[in-house]
This record gives sequence, C-alpha cells and structure tokens, in this order.
Amino acid sequence: MRYLLAIKGGETLTEADRKRFIEEHIRLQNELTKQGKMVDCHPLRPAAEMVRIEAVKGGGRNVIDGPFIETKELLGGYYVIQAASRDEAVQWAKRIPLTTGCVEVYEITTM
Repeated sequence: MRYLLAIKGGETLTEADRKRFIEEHIRLQNELTKQGKMVDCHPLRPAAEMVRIEAVKGGGRNVIDGPFIETKELLGGYYVIQAASRDEAVQWAKRIPLTTGCVEVYEITTM
C-alpha cells in the first residue's frame, strides 16, 4: 500500500535549523530508499507562491494567489512511501523531523 505523509507546520526556520532539517530529511530519504519504501518526496515552495482554487456556488471557481495569512499550518512537504500497513506508515511518519506542526498519514487509494 502507498501512503502520503503530509508535513504541516510553520515556515519560519533559522538557518541552523534549516540546515539540520535538510540533513535529517536526507538521512530519512536514504533509509527509505535503502529499504525499498521510497516512492517520492519533496519540500514545497513558500505559501507566498501558492495558488488556491475555491469552489463558487453554481459550479464556478475562484483563483486566489497566496500568501494566506489566516492559514495556521501550511503544507510544507510530503513523502509518498510504500508500506505493508498503516502501522508501518505511522512508524516512518514518526521519524520525520519536526519542531512544530504535525505529519498527517493518508492511505492512497485508486479511483
């Protein structure tokens, strides 16, 4: 089964924290790859560059450029992994570096 590990939190990191986070993520990526669990992973660009598409009553869409000040936790990056179970995916998610925020675990299904 494939799982999305969605990393949510604030965007403000000191340069030292950013460097440490990158090193920790590289170690985790290497371990996932070594064990054949890695499907994909990437950080996301800042929220200031994000675009939101909102449904409008009657079927239309509004396109709104970021940043979105009211958003408390932003999606900062993700991993897509192959795991035998939800419990295994949760164990990998617990290893993702965080100082604030959270990691949400979603099983990916097919349409």
